[in-house]
Amino acid sequence: MYSAAKFDLSLMLADDRSGLSGVLTYKSDLFDGATVRRLADEWLALLEAVAADPELTLGALPPAAPPSRAVRPEPPALAEAPAPVAPRTPLEEVLAAIWCEVLGIDEPSVHDNFFLLGGYSLLVTGWP
Repeated sequence: MYSAAKFDLSLMLADDRSGLSGVLTYKSDLFDGATVRRLADEWLALLEAVAADPELTLGALPPAAPPSRAVRPEPPALAEAPAPVAPRTPLEEVLAAIWCEVLGIDEPSVHDNFFLLGGYSLLVTGWP
């Protein structure tokens, strides 16, 4: 049965008597099959490592393979990092306050990247 992916990339897992099984769906205009296979293999390697030793620290988990240029090109190198800029508008002030609370940082710059500072979409919702 064919169904269109509702999200860019999603993984549904089920645990039954035979073990853990899953279905990975993706938008084919964003990912190719080889990329999704690599992501699935890396996810399985992480699951196997944690199952083998639940006490592993994050630093001891197997590293992910570096992305290929076709999948995620490296951003151009900056000559130097831009100087920090404090929030300039009421909206930027509200967002900075949220970032401080959610990310546990003191003074975000308007040039900062939420994801590079450790943020992710579910973090803002308070889950987990």
